Amino acid sequence: PPSRPVRILVGGDSTAVVLTVGMASWAAGHPDHAAVSSRWCPGCGFLLEGAIVTAGMDSEEPSAAFTGTQLLASVDSLQPDVVVLMSTITDVADRVWPDDDRRIGPTDPRYRAALTEAYADITMRLLAAGAPHVVWIVPPVPLAVLNGPEMNEPERYEVQHAVIRETVARFTGSPVSAIDLEGWMAAAGHASDSSWRPDGVHLTEEAAAVIAEQFLGPLLVATALS
Repeated sequence: PPSRPVRILVGGDSTAVVLTVGMASWAAGHPDHAAVSSRWCPGCGFLLEGAIVTAGMDSEEPSAAFTGTQLLASVDSLQPDVVVLMSTITDVADRVWPDDDRRIGPTDPRYRAALTEAYADITMRLLAAGAPHVVWIVPPVPLAVLNGPEMNEPERYEVQHAVIRETVARFTGSPVSAIDLEGWMAAAGHASDSSWRPDGVHLTEEAAAVIAEQFLGPLLVATALS
């Protein structure tokens, strides 16, 4: 165990919350290693530009409050050793910009550029707020999303994953890293396992606990201590 429990703050959407439940379960069994907190909102994303037009998704205002003030306030109050960021579908939903009536997704150059700047911006603001480490989770591609057929296009998620890696590369020399949960689940044989994600998007609490025990918990503690 470290000299004191590592403080881990997980921020993001509902998929991040389930992951936090698994992390909290792991931390309860390893109280000398970690303490886990969460800051989230339903459908939270880190891209604040454009109006979301994908059916059933209207999280612009909660995302703005979460990214603009709430997450940074949690860093100030909780003093975490590592801040973990994860959003699975909101940042790849179709959007319309005020000066352009086209409906576009992440594969459009304008959308991708905005996503790239948004991820760099929240990373930079977390570091400026005193976060010692910022970790981006590369989320597993959903098995199925019911908010429209376009949300099941794998290339949307490939763009987001690439932007996460580009963000980390942009901060080379800073304590910013990525954890490839998508890759781990594929290597472990769980990427297509519907028992792990019965609704196609969210992990079960049991699956999240396995991920925390076998992969994420020890890795985050090591990251915080590095």
